[in-house]
Amino acid sequence: MYMNAQMNGKACQKILNFLSQVFEMLINPGDSILLDAPTYSGTLAALRPLGCSIINVPSDQHGIIPKALQEILSARSPEDIKNHSCAFPKFLYTIPNGCNPTGNSLTTDRKKEIYQLARKYDFLIIEDDPYYFLQFEKIQESNVNSALAASGL
Repeated sequence: MYMNAQMNGKACQKILNFLSQVFEMLINPGDSILLDAPTYSGTLAALRPLGCSIINVPSDQHGIIPKALQEILSARSPEDIKNHSCAFPKFLYTIPNGCNPTGNSLTTDRKKEIYQLARKYDFLIIEDDPYYFLQFEKIQESNVNSALAASGL
């Protein structure tokens, strides 16, 4: 979630309030969700009252480790998940650029791997991207909508 040129200056005010509303719409008590480990304390504060189970996904200097995410997800088969015969994380919440508190950023290759896992295991990706324009490297146009760009959509 960030303001880019295509949004014509329309940005969400009070993003944490917006995120809280998104979480309230998507999460029922007892649901599981995936989070970068560690993640922003404000996000945790917004999630705790909702009674969800948080599954921490390990990360390193390049963000979420896709292999670790795969190991977490592979405990259930994709068929069981699509048939809703077992509980499964509803979404992955991530800060892909300058993750708070670590400052890590996902590489394009990792974004692609994570997106493929989301497609395979049928879960949403919620990208909170407030630090997108605070990068030292030149911003590539293909990264503007990173999950969609990774898929070629």
